[in-house]
Amino acid sequence: MDFDFPLILVILTFVTGCIYALDAFLLAPKRAKSSDEHVEKEADGGEANMPWLIETSRSFFPVLAIVLVLRSFLVEPFQIPSGSMLPTLEVGDFILVNKFEYGLRLPVIGTKIVSVGDPQRGDVMVFKYPEDRKTNYIKRVVGVPGDIIKYENKRLTINGEIIEEKLIANLN
Repeated sequence: MDFDFPLILVILTFVTGCIYALDAFLLAPKRAKSSDEHVEKEADGGEANMPWLIETSRSFFPVLAIVLVLRSFLVEPFQIPSGSMLPTLEVGDFILVNKFEYGLRLPVIGTKIVSVGDPQRGDVMVFKYPEDRKTNYIKRVVGVPGDIIKYENKRLTINGEIIEEKLIANLN
């Protein structure tokens, strides 16, 4: 099952927020006026006879709004899809990505609204490959803009300097 969770989250937050605002500014005052007691309260402090849709929206909107802000601007969980990051990140591992590190982007459309920093060598990044927008790729940054990178005969050079390999694990 393939679905766009950020899009669903934005839509649900928008719909529940609209219902919440509609109730707060238009419907609740009319209910209060039409009631014999003007504002009949239940024992727990909520309004009596509140329609199910309004009650549900009022309950879910704050939670959805908090999740939307957290996932869109602060942190987002991702699962490692392949063994390309072995041995440091294994298939199935979860990572929590700091979304504020490089700037703020609008949810769903991804337009950058505030630039904070730039990627540095060694950072682990999550991105979508332009030809396959459904798969999250998780890779380590090797070079930054302006670097000259060569990979020949299993040797990596950055700006003419050979990068020494450090054996972390023997996976054979």
